[in-house]
Amino acid sequence: MCIMVVDAAQDMRQDLVRKLQNVFPGSEIADFGNSLEALKYAARHDFALLFTDVRIQPFDGYELIRILRQQNHAFGAYVVSGTKSRPDDLRWMNVNGSFSKPVTVEELMQVAQTMAREG
Repeated sequence: MCIMVVDAAQDMRQDLVRKLQNVFPGSEIADFGNSLEALKYAARHDFALLFTDVRIQPFDGYELIRILRQQNHAFGAYVVSGTKSRPDDLRWMNVNGSFSKPVTVEELMQVAQTMAREG
């Protein structure tokens, strides 16, 4: 399974990658500092999960999810932010959930359990 992590803050991105490696051992984790790098990667690779910060450049995390959905990628999308996301921001783009920074191992375990239930 491939997981993408997009966050301009390198320390937060590396922290999330370490936690994901523990929760999803054996998974390929691709991390990016901006949305354009992530979009280029997605054009060449399949991925199952996306964890993206809202405040990334050149376009924000919401726009990244929207573009990837338009390109018919099938993935679980999770927004990670230093600010609380409004539910209406998430509903229109079929986002699976949102987390405040820093994401905890317990929150990632919930994602893993949801994935296991949904098959």
